[in-house]
Amino acid sequence: MMLQDYYKWQVVLDDGKVFDQSKAEDKEKFKFNNKNKNFEKIKTFILIPQERNLNKIVLNIPKDSRLIYFRRTIANTGNLFPKFHINMIGWQTTINKSNFKSVMYIFPDGTSEISGDDEPVYTETFINSLPMRDSSEIKSCTGCTPRLERAK
Repeated sequence: MMLQDYYKWQVVLDDGKVFDQSKAEDKEKFKFNNKNKNFEKIKTFILIPQERNLNKIVLNIPKDSRLIYFRRTIANTGNLFPKFHINMIGWQTTINKSNFKSVMYIFPDGTSEISGDDEPVYTETFINSLPMRDSSEIKSCTGCTPRLERAK
């Protein structure tokens, strides 16, 4: 089953240059790593919904901070949607050798949760809100316990 992406991203650099997420069939133009000379210049990160009922999410990166962006995949939930992404966006900065960060977890239903180092608590609530498989399918399913996995 193919994972559905509920959001596409867009970045705005401090000089106003805009980069959009590439189409699925294209090679990604903008990489989120330190090898990308523009990575440290990100001023604004935007998640643009692919469905009408979701809101656009805009994150302004504080000065001297770095973007945090990745997706996690929730797998083996025992419901009709066996895999889905959670988008995670935020920022990290170092002040006087102390690390500070803020991360927002964005779920496919548009719910967001802000956290520091903890995993989101909404995950289980979201999974429980999804339509469940027939109970006979769940009994025969090995490993149908919810778990967080990094997106591949």
